[in-house]
Amino acid sequence: EKLFPNPTNANLNVLFNVSENIASFNLQAYDITGAVLYQQQLQLEKGKHTIPIDVSILSTGQYILSITNPINNVTYEQKFIKQ
Repeated sequence: EKLFPNPTNANLNVLFNVSENIASFNLQAYDITGAVLYQQQLQLEKGKHTIPIDVSILSTGQYILSITNPINNVTYEQKFIKQ
């Protein structure tokens, strides 16, 4: 998984590589206090995907994007900066 551009002021793109035929993912963006500010559920087929997330409504600051596959309970987290 990769986030770009980082820092961003409008859209944050999430690059996925899905190895299963169909996989579910939960995306959550939260601030440094742990408050969830964005949430989305995805079902993606096998292959590479780029998912745009509109972060323009977030205040300037540092956030964490969490990507969880609830089937195998694997979570990936990465910080991003909203300008």
